Amino acid sequence: MLPPVTHSRDPRLDISQARQVLKDALRTHDAREIVRWLQEHTHELTRSRFFELMFSFGPLAGTLLNAVGRLVPAERRLLGEALGRAFALGAVRPEDVRRSVPEHWSGAAQGDPHLGLAEVLILTGRPAMIHIYLERELEISRKPHGQDRQRIAAARMAFVALPADVRAELVVRHPELSPEPQRADAEAAA
Repeated sequence: MLPPVTHSRDPRLDISQARQVLKDALRTHDAREIVRWLQEHTHELTRSRFFELMFSFGPLAGTLLNAVGRLVPAERRLLGEALGRAFALGAVRPEDVRRSVPEHWSGAAQGDPHLGLAEVLILTGRPAMIHIYLERELEISRKPHGQDRQRIAAARMAFVALPADVRAELVVRHPELSPEPQRADAEAAA
């Protein structure tokens, strides 16, 4: 939780307004509602508190961040950078990132590869955040009777954004991330 602020600009978060923005974004399946809010609220602590609230809803946060299809690149970048700053300030914690990756039973569309969510997390520029996300996607894709093998595409996308030393360590533990994924995918489908 973020400490109180003593700056001259008022970084308080209007909880009812923030909740309404999240409801509207969920109702429309469109992250533009969130981007508009970020554009209107530029104080980083206000933004961080917004993400703290958003991530308190667990998988809802991931569902909302995955809805970036209508955003232009600059809006996606704003969303990713603001989220990365919230992570750096401690408003979004590692366990929040892990809980935010929705499984098909928690609001994620069955068969959704989560490429939008992967892109936003990559744009945070935070390797720790990206790594947590990647591990969670792989965990979900491996569940028995899982119907989420398509998540490997998002995991691979996140994998490329990690530093070389982290990628080298991950590819040993997760061969499906290697550059020759077709064989692993064919075996999984069989």
